Amino acid sequence: MVSVPAYDVYNDGNQCTNDLCDDDRPLNALLDGVICPISGSGRCHAGRCVECLHDDPTLHCAAGLACDGVFCVPPHCVNMVFDAGRGETAQDCGGDCAPCRDGDPCNAGTDCQSGVCAMAHCKAPTCNDGVKNGDETGVDCSGSCPRRCPDGGGCESGEDCASGVCWAGACEEPSCKDGVENGDELGVDCGGKGCDAACPG
Repeated sequence: MVSVPAYDVYNDGNQCTNDLCDDDRPLNALLDGVICPISGSGRCHAGRCVECLHDDPTLHCAAGLACDGVFCVPPHCVNMVFDAGRGETAQDCGGDCAPCRDGDPCNAGTDCQSGVCAMAHCKAPTCNDGVKNGDETGVDCSGSCPRRCPDGGGCESGEDCASGVCWAGACEEPSCKDGVENGDELGVDCGGKGCDAACPG
């Protein structure tokens, strides 16, 4: 198992976390209630940027839209009626509405919370569906999936990456200066074909 350098605070690429050190260990603290720093709109809630919060009157949608959970949607999306003529694929979901639950009818992956529409129904996330969903940090990797993410794949920490190195939400390729034993190294940043430094005896 790769080690995490104590001096390195991982930037997980999430605008709704604050990257800190806690007793020389990385800590990505969740931001709550603040305006999303990168987009400048919406607010951070439970570690993600949301358009609105149904039970928070301070975070509301623009005129002409209604809040459905964390999504700003047209009013027909919250009327408790299946409006197929307005693009809904199930009652109050799909099309311009919030994405549908697993098992609901769909026309495309965008109609589904999982991002997967097969045989006209939303499917539960799997580790081989070709979509980043569930608790995955990249496409079909990390989270509950056995495969760690390859270079360039999504990540929240080095543990999500095959290289053991995560920066700004993406796995980085092994190098001889990353503070992690990876690639063909025989120790941390030493040995192997790529690193000039010999490992201590």
